[in-house]
Amino acid sequence: MSYILIQILLLVLPWRIRRLLLQALFNWSIAPGAKIGLSVIAVEHVKQALDGQIGHLNIIKGLSSLDLGEASRIGHLNWITANPASVSRHFV
Repeated sequence: MSYILIQILLLVLPWRIRRLLLQALFNWSIAPGAKIGLSVIAVEHVKQALDGQIGHLNIIKGLSSLDLGEASRIGHLNWITANPASVSRHFV
């Protein structure tokens, strides 16, 4: 939950500052040419290669890691979710 709150607070910052803070606070690996739009990513490990982009208004949560290769893209208005690996039970 803290991922979501911190990222919402960081959305008002310019991308260059936000990228540095995301890397420092969450230990994410974001290449200089990569960009994350106005989106919330509640994922523990993020690795984003050169020119990888995540568009605006996306929610990505429940994944243990997100690895975007070079020049990969996630568009706008996506909801990407998974059952966390730490949860042994499936849907109730």
